[in-house]
Amino acid sequence: MSEDSNGNGAKLEKVDVATFAKTLPPNSKVRIVFSKESGGLMVNTQIIRHEEDTFLVIGAQDTRIVLDTFVQVSFATSKALYSFVTKLMRTEFNEEFAFQTQFVLKRPVAWQRTQRRENFRLELNTEIALKSVGQEDKHYKGKTINISASGILLYLEDKLEMGKQFDLKYTIDGEGVDHQTYIIKSELARIVENEDPDKSKRYTYGFKFLDLSEKDQDRLSKSLWDIVKYRGVM
Repeated sequence: MSEDSNGNGAKLEKVDVATFAKTLPPNSKVRIVFSKESGGLMVNTQIIRHEEDTFLVIGAQDTRIVLDTFVQVSFATSKALYSFVTKLMRTEFNEEFAFQTQFVLKRPVAWQRTQRRENFRLELNTEIALKSVGQEDKHYKGKTINISASGILLYLEDKLEMGKQFDLKYTIDGEGVDHQTYIIKSELARIVENEDPDKSKRYTYGFKFLDLSEKDQDRLSKSLWDIVKYRGVM
């Protein structure tokens, strides 16, 4: 299997019949995004079986779907997120699925693979509470922008001092994650002062996590990756 990097962490790889079938066996969940001709419809479905040059998925009865057009297919495993573009060849009816519509798609010759990294950064917008560490006991509230297993980017309207330490508290809930709350001691490492359209000041802050145990780092990495998988295939 040969591969090339596209510069954003995803690798473009050629894929043969055996690798495709092994990576995406029957009952695997996939997301299909249809072309503009089909109204940009998005369907969450699963693999039925593989054939020599095609593969079949459970379809959907929708009059907007146009045959012989290109679609984008994405799916995730425990180690990587995959995406490829292929052609919707035809639709059929399958007796095994109570005569439900099934899509017949052309097997791809290449796909993009984004490998799971323990320290990848994920865009995530959720409320976050900050409490200063030390003699002062000040509290702030903001919104997260993105999170990794080693740090977080957030914004709030209050001005903070570089190098100060805070206890950050936030909850990740939904998108494949079941209510995980984190309280992490962190140090302010970066400040960007922004101008809102209404001319009020808002600050973007980059924090690095301190004293995060290996267990909590693994828990956080798993939560973030579960969201990546959810966004890719659910």
